[in-house]
Amino acid sequence: MSLLKSLSQNKYVGKLIGGFVSNRVNKEVETITTHFDRFLEPIIAINQDDVESVYKIRHSVYCDELKFEAPKQSGMNITCKNI
Repeated sequence: MSLLKSLSQNKYVGKLIGGFVSNRVNKEVETITTHFDRFLEPIIAINQDDVESVYKIRHSVYCDELKFEAPKQSGMNITCKNI
């Protein structure tokens, strides 16, 4: 058992470690949120061209980068019909 894991099971030290981990996660979330607000602007896809652009971006992320799904010949990741 790792030292950190065994310490985290201690009644008192566990609370301290839990607080540290929680603080670290909150800081990471704050960093991601700040980055999103600074560099990205969400828009609503209101026409077919916008919708197809969204599906192409999803395909790039889910199929090409993360390899969650096999690449599709269309180059678009369509999981539901919105329009």
